[in-house]
Amino acid sequence: MSKNIKLSIIFHIIASILSFTALIISCVIGDVVFIVFSSLACVSVICSTVFIFREKYSSDLPILEQVRNFISGGYVEFFVDDNLTIYSCTPSLVRHLGYNEADFKRLFDDSFLRLVVPEDREFLLSRLKSSSNILKTQQLRFRIIAEQQRIIPVIAQLTYSLTPQKFAKQYDCYTHILVRCLIIDFTSVKNDEIERSIEAERYKVIVEQSDSIIFDYNIKERIIFVNNAFEKKFGYKIMPGADLRNILSGDDGITHAEDAEKIISLISSTEATHELVLRIKKFDGSYIWCKLVATLLFGPDTQPVRVVGRIIDIDVSFKEKELLLERTLRDPLTGLYNKIATENMVQECLITAPPLALFSFVLFDLDNFKHINDNFGHICGDRVLSKVTTTISSLLRSSDIIGRIGGDEFVVLIRDLPNELHAIKKVASILSSICSAFTLENDGFLVSASAGIAFFSSHGTSYLELFEKADKSLYKVKNGGKNAYAVYSEPIPKHATQKTRIYAGTDKMGVAK
Repeated sequence: MSKNIKLSIIFHIIASILSFTALIISCVIGDVVFIVFSSLACVSVICSTVFIFREKYSSDLPILEQVRNFISGGYVEFFVDDNLTIYSCTPSLVRHLGYNEADFKRLFDDSFLRLVVPEDREFLLSRLKSSSNILKTQQLRFRIIAEQQRIIPVIAQLTYSLTPQKFAKQYDCYTHILVRCLIIDFTSVKNDEIERSIEAERYKVIVEQSDSIIFDYNIKERIIFVNNAFEKKFGYKIMPGADLRNILSGDDGITHAEDAEKIISLISSTEATHELVLRIKKFDGSYIWCKLVATLLFGPDTQPVRVVGRIIDIDVSFKEKELLLERTLRDPLTGLYNKIATENMVQECLITAPPLALFSFVLFDLDNFKHINDNFGHICGDRVLSKVTTTISSLLRSSDIIGRIGGDEFVVLIRDLPNELHAIKKVASILSSICSAFTLENDGFLVSASAGIAFFSSHGTSYLELFEKADKSLYKVKNGGKNAYAVYSEPIPKHATQKTRIYAGTDKMGVAK
C-alpha cells in the first residue's frame, strides 16, 4: 500500500470520528440545523472512505479477470493435499480443455490431480510438497488431460499462500496451503520447437546429401562446418574447431598462399555477398580453381557473426578461359608474347620495379632474314624464327620477358641484374648461340643477329624510351656490319670525336671482342 493511500485512510478515519462526535453533541444540545449538517458530514466521510478502500482492493479485479479468462489456458487455485482439491477455477480453463461446467465437475470432482496425466502426478506432488519449495514461486511443466483424452503440455506459474485457517502438517501433506496456478497451454510453442528440430534435421540431411560443397563458419566461436562433398572432391576432411587462418595458410593450408588472405579479409567485410576465385589444394598437393560464393550474416551490432556459402569447382572452365586469354597474348608461330602484350608487360614491370633496380632492354633483329624468305621460302623462314626463339629462351630465366614484335624482331627484358656487364655477356652469348644453331651443311645457309641494348633506368624509365634508345643502338650495329651488339650511349657533340660502342664477334668466353 502506498504512503499517500495510508495517509488518506488515516485522515478519513479521524474525520469519521470527529463527524460522529459532532452528531452526538448536536443531538444532546438539540440543535436541528446542527444535527442535519453533522449527519451529512458523517454520510460524506463514510462514502469517501468506502470509495478509497474499493479503489485500493478492487480496481485490479476486472483486469485480473480478463487475464484469467482470455489467456491460452486459465487460472486455478487448489490446496496442497492428496487430491490437490480445487478451490476456484476460471471458466476459460474449463472451456480451453473442451469441457462444460457439469462434465468438468463430474469427471474430476474438484481434484486438480486427476486433471494431470498419470505419469506426471508423482512429479507434481513431490514438487508441491517439497519443504524447499513451500511458500516460493515455481514454474513447472507438465501435461493435463483435455476432452477426448487429448494431452496438452502446459507451463504452470505457481504461487503459494496460507489460507485463513490454521496451518497444519499432517503426515506428508500440507493442508490450508493454497496454490494459485496460472496455466498456459504451450502446445503451439512445443509444435514450433518440434518443427524447428525437424527443419534443422532436414537442412542437415540436404546439406550432407548435396553434391555442392557447402560451408558454414561461426566467426565468434571459430567453428567451421563443411559437408561431405568437400572430402569427395579434395580427398581429405576439414576438422571442425580449427582456427581458420591455420586451415587456409601455412604448410598444411588448403588454399594457395596467394589466395588465403582473400578469405581472411572477407570475414571483416561490411558487404553481405561475395564471390571469390581461388585455388584449393587436393590431397596430392595439386590445386583446383574454385569459385567461393559466400554470404555474411550480421548480428544486432551490425558486426558479421557467420559466413555461409558454397564452393564450386570451376577448374576446367577457368583453365580454358585462361588458355584463350593466353592465346590472345601470344604470337601463334613462336609462342612468345605478341607486340601489344610485350609492351604492356614490360611497362608494368618497369612501373613496379623496386628502387635502384637494374634491367636490360634488348632489341634483337635477324640479319638478312628477307634473303632467307625470298630464296628458301616462308616455311623455311618460319622454322628459322622458331629455332631462334628456342635458342633465346634457353639462355634466359622464366622471370625475364621475351616477345616477338615484328617479322624478325624480338624484345627481351632481362630483370634484376647485378651489373651491366652481366647483361652484355648474356646478349653476346645469345648472338653466338644463334650463329651456332645454323650451318651450311645442315641448313644450306647461315643465320646471324644484331642487338641494341639500353638500361633501365639510366637510359629511360618507360617502354617507349628504352625502345627508342635500343633501336638507335641496333641501327648503328646494322650500319656497322651486323652480327654484333651495341650499348646505347649519349650523342657526342659535333666538335668532339664520336665513338660508337659496337662489338662484333665474340671470344671463347662469349664476351664481345
